Amino acid sequence: MRHFLNTSDLTRIEIGTVLALAKQRPEALGWPLADYGVALIFEKPANRTRHSMEIAVVQLGGHPGYTRGEEVGIDVRETAEDIAAGMAGYHGLLAARVFKHDVVVRMAKVSGVPVVNMLSDHSHPLQALADALTMQQTIGDLAGRSVAWSGDWNNVARSL
Repeated sequence: MRHFLNTSDLTRIEIGTVLALAKQRPEALGWPLADYGVALIFEKPANRTRHSMEIAVVQLGGHPGYTRGEEVGIDVRETAEDIAAGMAGYHGLLAARVFKHDVVVRMAKVSGVPVVNMLSDHSHPLQALADALTMQQTIGDLAGRSVAWSGDWNNVARSL
């Protein structure tokens, strides 16, 4: 089992594979999430992320379970570890959009299923993959290319 908390969790070859798969129509991918629930934990709400993740899970054959931050109260009502351990008993995958990166790290340490970081203050790996896909579609092969970042150093810059 592997978690996806940072882009560095994937090798270059694996990133290339992910980008190639992302270019395919969903029906061509089969149903890799068939019979699985996917917990979508949103401590930090986001309309586009919620909808894109829910649709992606459905297109891959799974069932998304959306949870708002106030419903679980990460480290207020329950620890991140308790939330991850409990939800892993119901779902085949946990995806979390959180304020502090330490939360997804702690979830991954105890989860019996893979944890995906939808966003944290440290990294935004799904956005980085989407940006790389856009760059690839726009300029072609990215091998040997450099990315210039203009603006504050943030989670997306770190992930790219």
